[in-house]
Amino acid sequence: MASSETQPQEKNETPDQRPLRRSFVAARVAFQILLVMIIYTEVNYLSFRRHTQWDLTQNRKFTLSETSKNFLASQEGEVTIIMAFLRSSDLFSDVQALLSEYERHSNGRITLEFLDLSRDRERLLDLSNQHGLVFNRNSIVLLTPNRTKVLAAEDLITRSTDRDQRVMEFRGEEVITASLLQVTEKQQKKIYLLIGHRNAEELIQIGQQLAGIAATQNARIESLNLSGIEAIPADADALFIAGPKVDLESRHIEMIETYWNEQHGGLLIFLDPTAATPKLNAFIRAHGIAPQDDRVLSVAKIPGMASKKTFDVPIAFIPGTPITRNLAGINLQLKGQTQSLKVFSDNELLEVKKIRPLPLMVAGSRFWGETEYQEEEAVYNEIQDNPPPVYTAASVEKGAADDPNMKISSSRMVIVSNPNLIDPTGNTSKTNADFTMASLNWMVDRSELIGISPRKLTTYTLDIKPGDLSLLQTLSIFILPGIALIFAGGIRMMRRH
Repeated sequence: MASSETQPQEKNETPDQRPLRRSFVAARVAFQILLVMIIYTEVNYLSFRRHTQWDLTQNRKFTLSETSKNFLASQEGEVTIIMAFLRSSDLFSDVQALLSEYERHSNGRITLEFLDLSRDRERLLDLSNQHGLVFNRNSIVLLTPNRTKVLAAEDLITRSTDRDQRVMEFRGEEVITASLLQVTEKQQKKIYLLIGHRNAEELIQIGQQLAGIAATQNARIESLNLSGIEAIPADADALFIAGPKVDLESRHIEMIETYWNEQHGGLLIFLDPTAATPKLNAFIRAHGIAPQDDRVLSVAKIPGMASKKTFDVPIAFIPGTPITRNLAGINLQLKGQTQSLKVFSDNELLEVKKIRPLPLMVAGSRFWGETEYQEEEAVYNEIQDNPPPVYTAASVEKGAADDPNMKISSSRMVIVSNPNLIDPTGNTSKTNADFTMASLNWMVDRSELIGISPRKLTTYTLDIKPGDLSLLQTLSIFILPGIALIFAGGIRMMRRH
C-alpha cells in the first residue's frame, strides 16, 4: 500500500526535485545515525563515571562494612596491596572481589596488583629482591614506605576439621581492615581492663571477647589492677571499668579522675545496679550523669495469669551523636537488671566547665524506672517512679572546642547502666560489640572507625535424613517433570480442539 502511494508522487516529481528529495532522506538518516552514536556514547560515559554495583550474594560478602568504608575515606598515606595467588585456589575469586572493593572505596590511596604464582615469576622475583619477601604460598602483601605486612590466604578463613577441609567461615574483611590499620597507624591503641572489683572468671570472658573485637581495629586489651600503683599508665588510651561488684577506693577514684582530666584519657564504665558503688556514682554524677536507685522494667499482662515483671530491656540508639550515628535504627536488648540514668544536658554549671553530657540509649516506651523494684508486683507510680523516656547509656565530653575542625584534646567518657553489655558467658551479640567498640573508638579519637563492623560469613550445612533425601530425589526426577508433561499435554489438547 505504501509503495502504491509513493509511485504517483515520484512520477509527478521533476528531474530537479529528485536530487533534493534524496539529499533530504540522506540527511535524515545521517541525523538518526548521529543521534544513536551520541546516545550510545553518553550511556557508556555515564555507566563508567556513575555506575552502581549490587551485591546479590546471600551474605553480601562483597559489600564492605561501615567501619571499613569510614576508615578508607579517612585513610592517610598510600598502600600497595599485592595479591599473589594461584588462580586454581578455591579462595581466588572471593579474595580478588573483596580487594577490588577496597581499591574502589579508597579514593586512589590503595593500588591493587594481582599476580599469578605460576606465571608472573619475573615480577615476583623483583618484589622479593626489593622487599625481602618470599612467595611460596597464596598470600596478600600490604606495602607502605615504612611498613610491610604479609597475610597468608589461610589467615582469611576457618576450615572444617574433617577430611574435606571445607571453608566454614570467611573473615577476609575483618583481617584486611585490621592489617591496613597496622601498616598506616603510627601506634597501636591500648585499652586497660580494670580488674579486682568483679568475679575473675567473668572478667576473663569479657576481656577475651573484647580482645577479639579490638584486634580487628588495631587495639590491644590489657588488664590493670589499681592496687599497688600510683597512677594510671601513661600509655593508656582508655580505661574500661566493667560492672564492678564492689566500690572503688577513694585513692583509686582520685587516680581515675587525674587520668581523665590531665591525661585526657577515655573511660568506659558499665554500672551494676545490684552493687553499692557510691564513690564511683559520685564521680559520674559530678560530670552530669546521675545513676538512679531504680530498675528499668515493664509488666507483661497475660489474660488468666498473674502479671509478670520484665527486666530484659529493648533499647533504641539515640541519633545525632558521633557514637550512634551509624547505629540509629538498630535495636539491642539489655539483659538482666538495668538502672536508669538522669542526663543533665542543659546544666549551666556544666556548660561553664565545658562538660557536655548526652544520652545514647533509650528504653522502650513501655518501660519505666521502678523505685520499689523489690516488691513482688510493680505498678507505675508517676510521683515516685522515673517516667519514660528512660536513658540507659550516656556520653560525657569535657574540654573539646566548639569548632569540630580544631583538633584540641578532650576527655571522654561513656556510661552504660547495665554490667553485661559484653556478656560474661561469652555470647555477646554483634550489635552490643559494635556499640562497645564505637564507644572506645570515640574515646581514643578514632571516629573514622565508628560504625557497623565486618560480618563473619559462615557456611551452613543442611542435614537431610536418608528418607527425606529419597523423597526429594523422587520429587525432582519423576513427580515435578511428570506434572509439567501432563500440563503441557493438556494445553496441546485444548489447542487442537
